This record gives sequence, C-alpha cells and structure tokens, in this order.
Amino acid sequence: MSAPSNQERDRLNAALIILTCFSTTVLSSFCVSGPSIALPAIGHDLGLSQTGLQWICNAFALSSGCFLLLFGRLADIHGRKLTFLLGTAMTGIFSLACGFARTKLQIIIFRALQGMGGAASVPAALGILAQTFPPSSRRSIAFAVFSAGNPFGSGLGYILGAVAGQYSPIRWRAIFFIASGMAAFSFISALLVFKSDRPGKDIDRRVDWLGATFITMGLASILFVLGQGGMPVKGLDSGYYLAKRPACRPPLMRLDLWSRANGKFAAMQGIAFLEWLALKYIR
Repeated sequence: MSAPSNQERDRLNAALIILTCFSTTVLSSFCVSGPSIALPAIGHDLGLSQTGLQWICNAFALSSGCFLLLFGRLADIHGRKLTFLLGTAMTGIFSLACGFARTKLQIIIFRALQGMGGAASVPAALGILAQTFPPSSRRSIAFAVFSAGNPFGSGLGYILGAVAGQYSPIRWRAIFFIASGMAAFSFISALLVFKSDRPGKDIDRRVDWLGATFITMGLASILFVLGQGGMPVKGLDSGYYLAKRPACRPPLMRLDLWSRANGKFAAMQGIAFLEWLALKYIR
C-alpha cells in the first residue's frame, strides 16, 4: 500500500483545519441555545426569578459580544493559535463550572466568563482560515462551512438540551458538561492541527486600550438595554458615552473596512444583520 501523496496530506490537513474552526462556531451557538431550552429547570433548582433567568442568557451574550473586537486584535498581535487555545480552554473550564454551579450568582458569573472564551476563539478561528486559505474556491468553502456552524450548533443545542433535560439524571447540568466535552475536542484538535503563527516583528503591537474600553462600554450598554426587553434602566435610558481624541494607536477595527468594494461589503453586512434579526426575533 503506497503512502499518501503530499497533495492528499494537504487536503486532509485543510479538512481538519476547517473542521476544527467549524467546531468552535458550533460550540458558541450550542452555548446559547442549549441552556436556553433548560431555563425553567435551572430557575427551579437555583431559585431564579424571571429576570434572573434572562441573565443566564444575557451574561453570555454581553461578554461574547463586547470582547469580540478586543480579542480579535489580541489574536493578531500574539498569535491566532494561542488565542484560539486560550479561548477554547476558557469555554471548556467555565462550561464545567456552570455544570457545578450551586447559586444564581455563580452561574451568571460563570456564564459571562464562558462567553469571553467564545469571544476569543471565534475571531481567532476566522483569522486562521483567512491565513490558511488564499483567495480561491477553497477559501469560499472554508468560510461557508465555518458559517454553517452557527445554525448547526443552535439546532444541536435545542435537541441535546431537550433530551438531556428530559432524560438525564442530572438534568440541565448535562448540557454544560456536553459543552465542556465539545470544547475539549476543539482544544485537542487545534493543538494538533493548527500551525504556530507568531506575528512578524514589523506588526504594530500596540493596543488601543482606551478605544477598547469605550467600545466595550458602548456595546455593553446597548446589549444590556436590549436584553432587558424594554424595561427602562435608570441611567441607561437617558445617558450616552461620548469620546473624542486624536488617533494615536492602531484601531481595533479599521473604518475603511466598510468602504471595500465600493460599499458592497457594508451592504452585505447590513443584509446579514437584518436576516439575523428576522430569524431570531420575528415569531
């Protein structure tokens, strides 16, 4: 039996890289939909009110959404593989912690830390795909598979969440243990498949920490108010954040990104955002 050719090994390696990146989007969506199906059981066991149940979902959404840009920038500076591994490990550890949570404060804090893990691993995976595959049909396939992880993980979360909540002796806690196992798979796979990607010395390693603070505060305010479902929060219904300062450090996201292809990129993102809202909120 002849040994596999270099081309076959390259195809296998590419498939494993895509599968590993796919797994992190599946995990991120699973961590949203899985616990949401078990909210009544969680509220019963931990004595959570309706508002407290909302925070089990909102804590994850707040942390994963607010730290996405910052962790994406840190991945560019310190290496995408390292950021992916740290983010996946963080998701796995705090998924396990959620499964052992005994109080409502514990599970809300653990959910927020779990979301930060996803905020690190998802942009790092996207960067790894962009770095691995040059513009070609293979890159299009890789990005398509990566994006397909979101609906796949969401559906998987609802199915396994319902099955675990109904038939598992530990009920809703099994959902978090499953998420921890999925994170372990992503971590081991990334450790074996991803190549080290140490950035060159010519990369500007400065981080716009003030900008990161303002964008995090702004996103947190928006997501917090949306998460409260129309309940006005004192101080947030009339206040706003405003900052103006000279640009002196590399931004977390370049604004000229939105002018790519004569504005077509911005239009595509707007369409995707509206489709996401329709699928998520319209009943």
